[in-house]
Amino acid sequence: MKMNNQIAKYIYRFLIIFGFSLKGFCSDIESKLPVLEKQVENSFQQLDEKSIGNIEQVKDQLKIMYTLDQMIRKEAIAFKMNAKFKNLLEKMDRFHTQHLKKILAIYGWITLTKFGNEADNQAWLLVQHADHNPHFQASCLFILQHLVPLKETDVKNYAYLYDRVALKYQNLGFKQKYGTQVEQKGNKWKLLPFEGTLKDVDLDRQKVGLEPIENYLNFIKSVYDK
Repeated sequence: MKMNNQIAKYIYRFLIIFGFSLKGFCSDIESKLPVLEKQVENSFQQLDEKSIGNIEQVKDQLKIMYTLDQMIRKEAIAFKMNAKFKNLLEKMDRFHTQHLKKILAIYGWITLTKFGNEADNQAWLLVQHADHNPHFQASCLFILQHLVPLKETDVKNYAYLYDRVALKYQNLGFKQKYGTQVEQKGNKWKLLPFEGTLKDVDLDRQKVGLEPIENYLNFIKSVYDK
């Protein structure tokens, strides 16, 4: 049966935001890990050896990082975040963050006009996964805030990054605004701390083209509460 395109988009967005993947378990962690470690090292070397002197080169490198990010995350979750896989994941995220910083130091951001939708989304995903460096995430959020009115970045991605960053600075009184960040408590899914009421969250979600929060939570339940 063919999957509805809108549902497919929701699944894709949810998987990349939270790092979840469909279950695919391997029986031998010790044999799988060295293979992945080698792939990571090869990818790092490939990135180091390539230039970022023009837009096409940058797009190529973003694709390399994005592809590796998704592959390692799926494997890490499949192995239920085994400590060794988690370490590999963190190593990858740190390298990607440093490499992305070099790119952004030249280009500012991967704007839609110059780089296209795919590259803009890939750059945002790498920032979203730079949880070890919330200051970097916050600096990117500041840039995206000014690019959204110019339609030079995806406003939905801005909303997800806003919530991600806000929750990093709860000690300063910040909370998420768009209700994109959730957690599972027992058999229920709930929003992490958010501004105002659920009605306020829905209004803010509507402004950036996100579905109502009730639909979002029901979707999450339908996918993961099985």
